Amino acid sequence: MKSLSWILTLPVLLLTSVRASTDLLMEDFEEPLSEEAAAQSGPWIEGDWTFEGTAFEGYGKKFGTRVNGRIAKWYPGQLSQGKLRTQGHRGRAMLKSWGRRGSDIDGETGRALSPAFKIQRKFLRFLVSGGRYPQGACLNLLIEGKIVNSLTGNNSNHLKPIAFEVAKWIGKEARIEVVDRETGAWGHLCVDQFVQTDFPKGARIVSSSGDEGGDLVWVGEERLRGNLRWSGEELFLGDRRLDPSSVRSLSLGAARSNAQSTFGSVVFRNGERWQCEIESLVKGKLSIRGSLPGVRTLELSSVHSLHFSPFPRQSPEPVLRPGTLYRTTGSPVPGKIAWIKKDDLALDSALGILPIPRQGLLAYVFPDSPVKLSSADLDEVGLKDGSLFFGKVGFDSEKVVLERSDRDSLHIPWEKLHYLIRSGKDTFWLNELASSSKESHGPLGPDEGVRSIDYRRTSEPSLFALRVLPRTKLSYRIPTFPSGKSVLQTQLAPLPNSRGTVIFTLSIGGKEFYRKKLSPDSIPEKLSIPLPKGEELTVGVDFEERIVFPCGVDMHDAHFALANIVKEESPK
Repeated sequence: MKSLSWILTLPVLLLTSVRASTDLLMEDFEEPLSEEAAAQSGPWIEGDWTFEGTAFEGYGKKFGTRVNGRIAKWYPGQLSQGKLRTQGHRGRAMLKSWGRRGSDIDGETGRALSPAFKIQRKFLRFLVSGGRYPQGACLNLLIEGKIVNSLTGNNSNHLKPIAFEVAKWIGKEARIEVVDRETGAWGHLCVDQFVQTDFPKGARIVSSSGDEGGDLVWVGEERLRGNLRWSGEELFLGDRRLDPSSVRSLSLGAARSNAQSTFGSVVFRNGERWQCEIESLVKGKLSIRGSLPGVRTLELSSVHSLHFSPFPRQSPEPVLRPGTLYRTTGSPVPGKIAWIKKDDLALDSALGILPIPRQGLLAYVFPDSPVKLSSADLDEVGLKDGSLFFGKVGFDSEKVVLERSDRDSLHIPWEKLHYLIRSGKDTFWLNELASSSKESHGPLGPDEGVRSIDYRRTSEPSLFALRVLPRTKLSYRIPTFPSGKSVLQTQLAPLPNSRGTVIFTLSIGGKEFYRKKLSPDSIPEKLSIPLPKGEELTVGVDFEERIVFPCGVDMHDAHFALANIVKEESPK
């Protein structure tokens, strides 16, 4: 039985395809050998996966499925009208921990362990889907028996490319461990196509962290990933001590932000959202109760909307009309809320005063209550339960202290935090800045060459992204920093599923000072570059030579920053 293996480089392949020879295809779970593997393969190194529990048992003999503790093939229940529900796979087989046909597919548990192999390339690339359960349903990389990296799925059945960064372990012995200890919804994992490579081909890069992709932090001039933690009075990323005052932003990994409040919420006119239980509304006074805000009485003049229950996790929140009550079933009802009690509310509508049971209510938007976001000088703090606050951030030993001029300060426990974004005097985020000019003549038509993407409440390893397509130029006024240099910080990455090569440029006053070529296989690159003197920065993206689409550049977490000490970078 073929199991975990890798490919020996053959001279003939060196002559015909340099890129192909750099990849070591270790396992694709196909039997017989897939065409891709056969085209690249030399002798296979034999070795069997070992299994514990029932999660990885076979499901019959369809498609040549192995049974009784062997690598599982396609689950027949995945077939819906002749189409496979799982997407992004390679070939007809994969390793998965779905339960046996006819049973609770997420109810089985188990462990799969690969044979040992040697790290020979900079990255270990693979495909993964399934549930988001850190340590519960996860893929682990073991180096000499120790877990050095771990990753979960994203509550999706679409297998996505991931690459573990393993350059520092070249020459060491490794194993792959797939663990499923979860029996609830999304309690499974699917993996496929393990390849050692120096070119991860647009996969999401995950550095060693011991946690699901680790946490993200912009500190000083650096973009870092790892495991953020407090030890006593000090903040650490892995073993590295960080100065909390130098943190520009941070996002605790998706693994830590999987919680969803069972409460409703209050959305304020300044853009804040408090997860809480809405207790009553009497004579214009709104009473709420929540874990962080506690028991409060609020003036309606500051409130934009009430959300009586969370919106479905998989559905985006719809655009809500002012002066309208929304229910989980039934049409929206226009009117004005007269009062709210424990079991019902009264709506003053065209049909008179209508008592409506609170069970099944979704949201109500107050009339004449537009949202006007807080000043850009304020920092933003998001919690795991979906709450959102604005103020000025400080740190106090495992707590974030948020000072607010109009309300009392908040002391937020570290374990409740999802992300924070510092703004104001020394940090300006391009996603929040209006471009002073824009030229776009790309394949999607005029003015369609740039898109702002918000990742703050997703599993992506960034907070924001500016997606810029070819034949686009964006100009931004550069903030003035009287006490230091202005620096542009971002991470550049090719567009996901990009097919063409693009040229990314930076210029000031018509003079180009930075140029970077990004191919579909380019590895995401952190950029922290001092800006020459000038008033406007122009970002340009264009095709290299041929017009090939789709292609483009994602600028992750792009911002202007004050940097008193900046490592000088030579334009590339």
